[in-house]
Amino acid sequence: MGTKMLTQPAPPKRKFLALSWRLGTKIKTLALILSSALVCLFGWSEAMAAQPVVNAGKPVADEVSARTLSNGLVKLSIDLNTGTYDLIDLERNEAFVKEAEVVLTTAPYRQLDDVKEGDSEAAGPVKEYRSSAASNRTETGPYSSALGTGSALTLISTFGHDAEVRIRFTLYPGQTFVDVGWSYRNGGTEPVRLRRLSVMQTDQILPARDHSNLKMLNGDSGGKMNRLFHREKVRAENNMLYLLADKDRPRSLVLGGLTYADYRKFIESDPGNNLGADLYADDPIGRRVDPGQTYNSPDRFYIDGMTDNPFAALEAYSQAFEKAQGIDINAYTFPSVCMWFLAVKHFGGDTGSVNDTPGSVREMDNIVASGFLKYAPVAVRLVPDCYEQNNEQGWWDDEHWRMHGRKERCIVEGGHVKTPYETTEKWGRAVVERGGIPFTYFEPGVRSEDYAEAFPGHMLFNDAHRYILNKNGQRQKERHAIRGKIYGAMVQESYDYTDTDFIRHLNDVYANLRQGGVKGVFYDYPDRAFPARGGMEDRYSTATAAYRNVFDIARDGLGPDCYLQERLGIGSD
Repeated sequence: MGTKMLTQPAPPKRKFLALSWRLGTKIKTLALILSSALVCLFGWSEAMAAQPVVNAGKPVADEVSARTLSNGLVKLSIDLNTGTYDLIDLERNEAFVKEAEVVLTTAPYRQLDDVKEGDSEAAGPVKEYRSSAASNRTETGPYSSALGTGSALTLISTFGHDAEVRIRFTLYPGQTFVDVGWSYRNGGTEPVRLRRLSVMQTDQILPARDHSNLKMLNGDSGGKMNRLFHREKVRAENNMLYLLADKDRPRSLVLGGLTYADYRKFIESDPGNNLGADLYADDPIGRRVDPGQTYNSPDRFYIDGMTDNPFAALEAYSQAFEKAQGIDINAYTFPSVCMWFLAVKHFGGDTGSVNDTPGSVREMDNIVASGFLKYAPVAVRLVPDCYEQNNEQGWWDDEHWRMHGRKERCIVEGGHVKTPYETTEKWGRAVVERGGIPFTYFEPGVRSEDYAEAFPGHMLFNDAHRYILNKNGQRQKERHAIRGKIYGAMVQESYDYTDTDFIRHLNDVYANLRQGGVKGVFYDYPDRAFPARGGMEDRYSTATAAYRNVFDIARDGLGPDCYLQERLGIGSD
């Protein structure tokens, strides 16, 4: 055992969470959404919500030893022989996590040129390491983060000369949650990809309680529907609430991600098989770590089994999450008019509207005439969405917006941008002068074949036509009703958001939008921009980090007051 000052790794590049397709950006409404679900699903009353948080009294001084850590509310106990740990509620003298171990998965690093069509950087063998099979020791010291300064106890698991994993558990004064951070050292002779790290794999959560009333509520933050699970197998993204729904003796456990940079976070439980949980970080490609190098992950986890009231437990989680991640979402509180929804027959049905720059300015005139601006601002969203094989995507410039319109469903003759507003600057100025807020529309993972052929280095795998084969090894058409069935688009890899030349191009794209007064972008089909098979120019990047770059670059370009919106899925836009 040693004593060492622990410092916080470099924070994520942006002060917002740009992975709401799976990771969720609606942090400030998280507790409200899940609390509403609790009212509906558990039938808990307002009186229950008003109950005080258990263990809110003044804690005793921190206690740290070679194998234990306590802040007077919660205690961590590490068994070096078994490589497992317990988390204990001190007031009840009752464990809420018992005999949890750490599990690491790595894969061999592959050179980009070695990954041929039909192959993937996500494929291949993996190697698993368990703390229960390691040589274990501990280290203590203070740890400071945006949440304050706490006391940390680090479990260090060494696997011969292969690897070393450090799991840092931090307790803050007066707080009931555990902040879990981690690092990995590659002790081998070859680079590896760090695919997955489980910081809490156990068969025992809330082991002293009867699980017959155990309810689970997933927190996928819009990527999937929130629903109640009972005896079912669950894999939730971002966070999970476990509740022993006993009104006389309730118990809550919240597991989730605390910070996000390189990895997505998942929680799995299978109550029909065992009474446990698995809390882990995962990426299909994984972070590259070279021989002899240490990766200090900025990704952290949250565990709170001390707050009985589920409303208070979720509220506490959302507040800690917001503070730790530095969430700074510019959520808008005004309506926006989508020109596509307005003009298409099967939605808005306003067949007199046209989804082009003159049409959107006319719509702004209608808004002004209605008097609505007396009560609230309004945004107007232009939607340049040609689905032919050559289209506006990738280019995202005035020339190609003038070049392409749409021939089906929401028909636009000529281009989406036309006189007298034939540039972004002229169109944006016209909307702003009328008191509106100009928004536009990108498909960040939809290809334009002429762009890919002009700039193959901007594409994943540096390949203008990298086909994604079906399970029979054959090239396949897109399932999209227009791109695939009408225009014959094939399933191929798309843009590389880690490529320096592509990023330089994107900086020019957003500079043009900003100069035109455009304040927001709606991102459609965002999941297509997630490079699940790898192929990134940045050979250290994870797929998750590359996807986050879609939004990092946009916010850098448009400024902190911009409005960035992901379409999470059907019905969520």
